[in-house]
Amino acid sequence: MIANLRRIGALSAALVFVAACVKIPTGPVGMGAPMGGAHGPYQLVLIPALGRDNAGFVRMNAATGQTMIAWGAPAQMVAVPDLPLPAGRYHMESWHEVSGDSVTWSAARIEENSGRVWVLTNCGASSCAWIELTPQTAR
Repeated sequence: MIANLRRIGALSAALVFVAACVKIPTGPVGMGAPMGGAHGPYQLVLIPALGRDNAGFVRMNAATGQTMIAWGAPAQMVAVPDLPLPAGRYHMESWHEVSGDSVTWSAARIEENSGRVWVLTNCGASSCAWIELTPQTAR
C-alpha cells in the first residue's frame, strides 16, 4: 500500500513537473501542441485538470500510431484499443477548452503518407477508442 502511494506520488510529481516546465502554446480555444514534434519517436498531449483533479495525457508512438492514455494519478498507462495499423508516420493534434468547472478536449491522429485520420472518442464515459474518419462517397 505504501509502495503504491509512493508510486502515485512520484507520478503525480512528474506530471506536475512536466506541466510546469513545458510551455504549451494556446490559441483562442486552448490549442495544445503535442510535445516531441514530428521528429521524436513519441508525441505526448497533456489534458489540463481543474481544481484538485490531476491532469491526463495521451502518448503516441509516431512510427506505429499506437497510443496509451493515463488520467488522474495512475501508476500505469493504458493502451487505447485500436485496429492493427500499418507502419507509417503518425502525427497527433489536440485541442481543449475550459468552461467553468469542466474541460472539453479531443485528439486526432493522421498517418502522413496515406492521409488516413482518426479521432479519439468516449474518453471518460468508457474506455477511449480511435474512430477512423472515412471520405464521403459521391452520391
